[in-house]
Amino acid sequence: MGRASKRAQDTSGAGNLVTDHPPKQSVQPADAVEKLNAYQLKLERQNQQLRSSQAELEESHNAFRQLFELAPIGYFVFDKDSLVHDVNLTGINMLQTARRRVLHKPFLRYLNPEDKHQFNQHILHVIETGDKQACDLRLLRNDGSAFYVEIQSILIRNNDNGPVLVRSAMMDITVRRQMEEELITEREKALQAARFMNEFLANMSHEIRTPLAGVIGFAEVLEEELPSEHREIAQLIARGGNRLLHTLNSVLDFAKLKAHNHKLVQTPINVVDRVQKHCRLLSALAKQQKLSLEYTGATDPLYALLDPNSLDRILDNLIGNAIKYTPEGKVTVGVFASEDELKIEIQDTGIGINKDFLPQIFEPFRQEYMGDDRPYEGVGLGLTITKRLVDLMNGNISVKSDQDKGSTFTVAFPLLTNALDQLVPEEPQVPNVSKNFVVPQYKMLVVEDNLETQLLVKRLLKPNLEVVLIDSFDAALVAFNNASFDMVLLDINLGEKRTGTDLLHKLRALPGKAPFYAVAFTAYALPTDRSNFLTQGFDDYLPKPFTRSDLMDLLQRASLVRASEM
Repeated sequence: MGRASKRAQDTSGAGNLVTDHPPKQSVQPADAVEKLNAYQLKLERQNQQLRSSQAELEESHNAFRQLFELAPIGYFVFDKDSLVHDVNLTGINMLQTARRRVLHKPFLRYLNPEDKHQFNQHILHVIETGDKQACDLRLLRNDGSAFYVEIQSILIRNNDNGPVLVRSAMMDITVRRQMEEELITEREKALQAARFMNEFLANMSHEIRTPLAGVIGFAEVLEEELPSEHREIAQLIARGGNRLLHTLNSVLDFAKLKAHNHKLVQTPINVVDRVQKHCRLLSALAKQQKLSLEYTGATDPLYALLDPNSLDRILDNLIGNAIKYTPEGKVTVGVFASEDELKIEIQDTGIGINKDFLPQIFEPFRQEYMGDDRPYEGVGLGLTITKRLVDLMNGNISVKSDQDKGSTFTVAFPLLTNALDQLVPEEPQVPNVSKNFVVPQYKMLVVEDNLETQLLVKRLLKPNLEVVLIDSFDAALVAFNNASFDMVLLDINLGEKRTGTDLLHKLRALPGKAPFYAVAFTAYALPTDRSNFLTQGFDDYLPKPFTRSDLMDLLQRASLVRASEM
């Protein structure tokens, strides 16, 4: 066979081999195909969800960025070196500059030099503690003008080992700070005005009381020494002086209450006893008007926590008004108690109050009868002062009235019932001046720069005591060095830079001198003056104007104290 035949034969044989033994093909089961298709479908769904989440995230990021940019508060992101990593549009506008001048630049350049250290400490404190922090800073705009911001910062948690960042919200508080500074300035002005008012009231009290001491005091002397047919003149002088004094006291009290400068010293008080004493004191005034003043109600002690001076003023005003506005009939005063309340009732048969005026009855300077033809004197402050004092002591005041029939004022206070043995102190027994009281033969030094007051004191005391009158600080030292005195009356305002209190300390410090009874003798007669002078070292206090009875009371108190010390 030739080569060609042989090659053909080989080829034919190979062909037959393929035909006889075909190659194997991979056959996949149907369930495997289904699983593959399911996996592919699930993967496609996951891809769709991922694309949707990415779209939502991008939309949310864009929305957040929009809110971040348009927020009305400036937002900044700082690192520990105070570099700005991000800032919103409001923050840029606050600084009045461009974003490129702020991003990745030190923020310290926009801080007032005095506030740079505070800002650094603020950022470091947030980073070190992780706590939210706030402070006020002064920033500088691009043009150099300053403004105040309140900055609140929090730590941004980063789990990617990136830089530690702080997000800060800044709010412009320049207007608020200006208002605060204005309020502080106005408060200082108000305090200064209050101090000025207090000084004015004290000076006015002093300037009016000093001449009143002479008017009322000499009227008393004249009433005793003039013939009977002329005594009425002296009584009219005294009455006019006392009216002026009452008006002055009302104006001063109202001013102190309005300025919230009235200090209370509340203590348990037997109200029944206090009211009964006021009825006895005012019975003479009622008799002058041919009225009957009666007490009714409780006789056993009833206690309330009250300021004694304020309660006295309330009783004087209400009982005095009842007598004043009752042309005929009677005034009845009573004290009553319920389980937890104590009531003081003042009832009269007077002219009554018009129902249209009742709503304004406690307003200052308001009177039912106004004008030049008004039938009753007064400035319209008594009931205003009364109500404010009642309010200060946690009480309540009310009024019922029928015109031409009379009025009833009711004052109610919380009744004090618990632990009375511990709360109620023993009241000091200071007896009234007895008719049989013998004036001790004291030698008295009176330091007073007002001539009228000097003459009045000497006239009232001359028959009983040896009185030495001195009108200056230095002369008083000389007189005290050259003699011994049992009592010293010291005027507080001596018309010098040195006061009566300064003189008292000088006299107390002199060696080899026997103890003496020192009295603050002054026209400063505000409610707190007595306690102030006693705290400063005085033994007693005699306000101007004064009467002979006041001097006798003073001498008796001095006599009792000196007797107890011997």
